[in-house]
Amino acid sequence: VLHPRHKLTYFRQMKWEESWIKTVIDVVRNEWDVNYKPKPTTTTSSSSATQKYFSNLYRSVDGSLKDALAEYLATPNLPHVDNPIVYWMSQTPEKNPLAAMALDFLTAPASSTNVECAFSSGGRQVSKLRHSLADETIRAVCVLGLWSDNGLVPHDELIENIRKKSRSKGKETAVPSETDIVLSSDSEP
Repeated sequence: VLHPRHKLTYFRQMKWEESWIKTVIDVVRNEWDVNYKPKPTTTTSSSSATQKYFSNLYRSVDGSLKDALAEYLATPNLPHVDNPIVYWMSQTPEKNPLAAMALDFLTAPASSTNVECAFSSGGRQVSKLRHSLADETIRAVCVLGLWSDNGLVPHDELIENIRKKSRSKGKETAVPSETDIVLSSDSEP
């Protein structure tokens, strides 16, 4: 919605149902109204300078407060805009609350990890016998497990490092085999 090249066209090209598109508009509208749209101000001294500035900036000729989101959606798409972040930065986000909203949304970092999966994995690491592990240890075990599942940690090197670590501490305990490690990572701790 906040990409000037696409706006609502993208959803129609993807053959979204009109009720879904209306929901998208409602979500964006609500976020705009609640968190970004300049509020009408009175001339009391308690009004912030920023609110007064935006309120004056977005007043129409008749004195009513303009709605930047409605105006943006009513204008034609801008097919020449390839990078929406550059476009919104050129709109002076400090002076344009719609640009500030667009940048807040368009620059939010994407997550490459399924959050629910990460929480489930972390939850399996903490049992009645392991409840006092430090959060750094749990995080390291989860990351190592994820990397291992995705082939980023060679099993042979991992086994060798565990064996070296055990020998360097002078432990005479049996070092687990690769099969033991794989089986224990697949089952509940």
